[in-house]
Amino acid sequence: MKAVNQLWAVLFFFIYVVFMFFVVLNIFIAILNDAYTVIKTNAVWEQLDKRKPLSLREKFEVRKIFSATRCSPPTQLLLPPCTHLHSCCCAQTLPGA
Repeated sequence: MKAVNQLWAVLFFFIYVVFMFFVVLNIFIAILNDAYTVIKTNAVWEQLDKRKPLSLREKFEVRKIFSATRCSPPTQLLLPPCTHLHSCCCAQTLPGA
């Protein structure tokens, strides 16, 4: 270690520490993102269950739509019918609604 310039050793050490900090931060953010997704999905499903009792067929169709798109239930299912002219957020509605 004495053969190497001490400035380089300190510089590489701090670069390593900063790089590892960002790796650990990335892991922490990924864990928070997964937890948020689970909580948000559960909240949306609870609101859907309170809104109207769905038949078994309707529940299956709603889950089939979400599994086909591989996303959590969209929040527009919780909104009242649209009053605007375009149909950008109203393309996907509950079956039988």
